[in-house]
Amino acid sequence: MGFFAHRFRIIIAFGTFLCLVSINSNYILMNFTFICMENDTEGAVADGHDTLNSRFYYAPIEKTLILWAVAAGAILGTAPVDWAYKNYGVRLPLLIAGILSILATTKIPIAASSSFSFLLGLRLVQGIAYTGAFTAIENITATWAPPAETGLFMSLLSWFIPVSTSVTYLFAGWICDSALGWRGVFYLQAFVSAIVFIVWSLYYTDNPITHKSVDTEELKHIQQGKTDLKLHENSAIPYQSLFRNHKLLIIWFNTFAKMTAATLLVTFMPLYYHKVLHFDVFTTGILSTFTTLLHVPIKSMSGYFCDSLSWIPLQVKVQACNFIAVGFAGICCLMIGIAKGTGDGYFGVVLFGVVYCAMAVNSGDSMTGNMASRQYAHFVSSTIHYIKCAALVAAPASWAMFVQDESDAAEWSYVFYLNGAMLIADMGCFTHRFRAVVVIAAFFCLTSINSNYITMNFTFICMKNDMEGAIEDINGTLHSRFDYTPAEKSMIVWAVAAGTIIGTFPINWAYINYGARFPFFIAGILSVIATALIPFAASFSFHSLLGLRFIQGLAYSADFAAIGLVVVRWAPLAEIGIFGAALTSFTSISSTITNPLSGWICKSGLGWRWAFYAHAAIAATFFLAWLFVYEDDPASHRRVDEKELKTIQKNKSKAHIEGDSFVPYLAIFKNKTILVVWLNSFSEMTTVTLMHTYVPLYLHTVLGFDIVSTGMLAACAAFTHVPLKYLSGYCSDRIKAVSEMAKMQGCNLIAVGMAGMCCIMLGLVKRAGDGWAAFYFIVMVQVTMAANCGGFYKCGTLVARQYAHFVLAAVQFMKCVALITAPASWALFVTDETDIVQWSYVFYLNGVVLIFASIVFFFVCTDQPAEFTHITRENPEGKRIMPEISDSEKPPIEMQTTTNV
Repeated sequence: MGFFAHRFRIIIAFGTFLCLVSINSNYILMNFTFICMENDTEGAVADGHDTLNSRFYYAPIEKTLILWAVAAGAILGTAPVDWAYKNYGVRLPLLIAGILSILATTKIPIAASSSFSFLLGLRLVQGIAYTGAFTAIENITATWAPPAETGLFMSLLSWFIPVSTSVTYLFAGWICDSALGWRGVFYLQAFVSAIVFIVWSLYYTDNPITHKSVDTEELKHIQQGKTDLKLHENSAIPYQSLFRNHKLLIIWFNTFAKMTAATLLVTFMPLYYHKVLHFDVFTTGILSTFTTLLHVPIKSMSGYFCDSLSWIPLQVKVQACNFIAVGFAGICCLMIGIAKGTGDGYFGVVLFGVVYCAMAVNSGDSMTGNMASRQYAHFVSSTIHYIKCAALVAAPASWAMFVQDESDAAEWSYVFYLNGAMLIADMGCFTHRFRAVVVIAAFFCLTSINSNYITMNFTFICMKNDMEGAIEDINGTLHSRFDYTPAEKSMIVWAVAAGTIIGTFPINWAYINYGARFPFFIAGILSVIATALIPFAASFSFHSLLGLRFIQGLAYSADFAAIGLVVVRWAPLAEIGIFGAALTSFTSISSTITNPLSGWICKSGLGWRWAFYAHAAIAATFFLAWLFVYEDDPASHRRVDEKELKTIQKNKSKAHIEGDSFVPYLAIFKNKTILVVWLNSFSEMTTVTLMHTYVPLYLHTVLGFDIVSTGMLAACAAFTHVPLKYLSGYCSDRIKAVSEMAKMQGCNLIAVGMAGMCCIMLGLVKRAGDGWAAFYFIVMVQVTMAANCGGFYKCGTLVARQYAHFVLAAVQFMKCVALITAPASWALFVTDETDIVQWSYVFYLNGVVLIFASIVFFFVCTDQPAEFTHITRENPEGKRIMPEISDSEKPPIEMQTTTNV
């Protein structure tokens, strides 16, 4: 047999791979033929304007139902197929699944012409057939793959999705443009599938021991290292133990994010290329093929390296693969949304290709699940298939939720924002470090509180168009009662600031005495209730609206102190930078998400009121999750193992670890380093508030950009801050060749000093014609400020140690003051909003203050804990207390002898 001597398992894997390709191709054919069927005018139907419309044109909701029918079939078929695989092996169940798929594919053209319900029924059958694919992968791998080739087997068999997508889209694009038309695509695909399954059924068996083509040497290689339970099937599955396994839960949770995003890309790629990027049908098929075909070699290499690089620990390999497959893919998803189909279209194609290639590096987590579950791999895979079914529902749902006009790139962008954010969030969970889950939970709660209060900022422009209960003026003109005057808008904004200022110190007291878990939860519920009631208050009275905004401010005052406590309790000293970067990025992220989401809801038939209801519901979900995830003491959390606890507590003092309700306020207020940290936070937050509040006005009124461009440029300027913030936090923690103090000085020089210089350069732009130069300096101000997590934030945390929550609570107070000083500095100089010279004085002032704060910080910065960190309730003088040494730890006393002279 030449190469295949002692390698018959390769033929088994290849034949099974072709069967899986056939089943997947049969179901995804519909995704491409959507764009061909709508051009079929046979039996066209006239609308009310005597325009002929193809009866094969499906509205977005109908397309969603067609896709959901497959998901419904897959969900209904999972349990029976899993039972069949366990009791009858792979051969018979997979053959029956293939026959069902072939018959349903053959009948789809007839169903599309006769009845929509019949079409949904056939798609349901395709879904039932599709159920067998993923479970077959795990079963065949467990039966035919040697343990040393598990990753390679998994990656080769998992090729079936990108290969089937590539072949099907190329094949469908060519046939659709030929005389055979879209119907011929289904008939030819069914014919090829029938041949594949007939050949496979003739040589496949479920047991390598009984197969005549498997010799003794190969059989020994396949069985080497497998347990008896794995060699000899055992029907007893420990369901409870599997569902309690922390590693498997994380794998399943992470798989959902990846499969949802992958399903979205594969399903809607042809539609996006054709409708948004404006490629013709044949070119769409070619580009879709190349986009998905790149996935194959990368997937193969990732499986090979997972098996071959034995000198790298398994956990490191898995985490590296997952960072690329989830984290990097999520970032590229966000970039697709930002691009919005601009340019010649090929840039969007490149981004799709990068996302899909990144997702190819996912063999690591599949191998982890398979190796952890061993003889129960088929059940783990079956559960993953349920998750795949959930993704088949979630992906079309996320598309249908935002896209009403299939040619509107802006509507599509929200779909990519949502899926990109979900991928990035799930990346942290896969690190197998529970503190990452805590950070993600805290981040979402912080984001939801901030989103609740800034929703009002956007809905101002929607509310004024609501004529319900309109008021008639003395001239007989109707005015919306929700069209607030500038003075009223200022009061609405300042009500939040007042609530935050008043709530800062009571909230800090609650955190000190009761920890973060329940006070932060209560703050979140207050924010949820206030946000949900704002539409009623706006209709009832202006004073009640101000009262609810004040409550939102009280809830908002809990944010920064919560960051401080989470960092103090859960962050190892070596990870303070990345913790700070992740948690303090909530402001930028919430702005990026809230404004588009509110805009879409206001634009839809739901209206502006539902923007508040939706944000309240989302926030309630996050805070309920917080209550279940977070504990104030990592040592008492059942998800934190001993190894992680040692990492969290490394180099921390006893007072730092145990915490204390006592806070040495006077000593903190006398510490010059803390005072300079507050000065830097105040100067930076004043500039940030100025940028977020007045940059849209500056871009539109002074620089002359239109409204659409203003929104895009303002969003891009804010978004560039986020990835660089994470990068600066990571570098601040990981770079060991530079001292901690030098790193903080460098980061702060960039975040505050360089930002100040860019502010001054922005003020030097004195001509409206230099709009792009001004925009460059606006971006640079926000980019440089991303380094603050490695500068004054980190310095305050390292100096204050166990009292960092109070230091950050004071930072929250500074932010409230900045809500007043930023508008004041603008109003001090600007009387004519179109006068660029008046604006320049605002930028000069903020730039000078930033540079001054940066210089002072450079000379007082330190990475050592302050003297007040030794002050506790038992040690009010702050004396350094030497740890007590037990008798067993004391050195033995040497016996002295005397000598008579």
